[in-house]
Amino acid sequence: MREALLQAVNITKIFEGKTRVEALRSIDLAINQGEYVAILGPSGCGKTTLLRIFAGLTKPTTGKCTFLGEEINKPNRQRALVFQDPRLFPWLTVRGNIELAIKKQAFIEANERIVELCKKMQLSEFMYSYPHELSGGMAKRVALARALAGDPKLLLLDEPLAHLDKNIQLSLLNELHRLWKDGLTSVLVTHDVDEALMLATRIIILSARPAQIIANQQISLPFPRDPLDGEFVQLKEKIMKINSGVGEPE
Repeated sequence: MREALLQAVNITKIFEGKTRVEALRSIDLAINQGEYVAILGPSGCGKTTLLRIFAGLTKPTTGKCTFLGEEINKPNRQRALVFQDPRLFPWLTVRGNIELAIKKQAFIEANERIVELCKKMQLSEFMYSYPHELSGGMAKRVALARALAGDPKLLLLDEPLAHLDKNIQLSLLNELHRLWKDGLTSVLVTHDVDEALMLATRIIILSARPAQIIANQQISLPFPRDPLDGEFVQLKEKIMKINSGVGEPE
């Protein structure tokens, strides 16, 4: 049996403070090479916490998470995380922000990589612009380019299309699909069922906090996917019912 790219075993996360909050409980999940996994669940249920554990930014209270067979205990360029907020450094240009992920490479290689990524993200004209000069969509593309600059094996996405207008959402959605099609394994946290169904090969649904996996749904719809297609609509209704706690998981 092929070893999973990322494996989470009995992950629990408890935040201690004035109020004790159990965010995740007994999460078992394997992410295989070549998958596009979308994670759905109620607002505040712990989706982002789980993604941060995968990235190595948050440690689980109990359980173990491994990547390529090794325990995750810190961030690594091979697991690139794109936050909902682009989190660009305001004093650096587009080029400078992307370059942060590839500074250890030789100058010529780094320069070629930056130019290539800017071209892919339609940012070539803005390489020397600063974050305050960019639109929200451009800033998201810069954050994505920065994540890709280190040639990751796993792309972790925290609601990357949130708060963008429809045209920019569609453009970035197509880019995220292309990256997966080119071989980049991806995990997407989202609250948007349409977004999940347009991209994912598998959808994980979490319960309300403390989050547990209540559904693990393979998505076999062919690409490109049409949200008006009858099978798409039927599957969307099923996922929405489970996600709202009305439907019964299989």
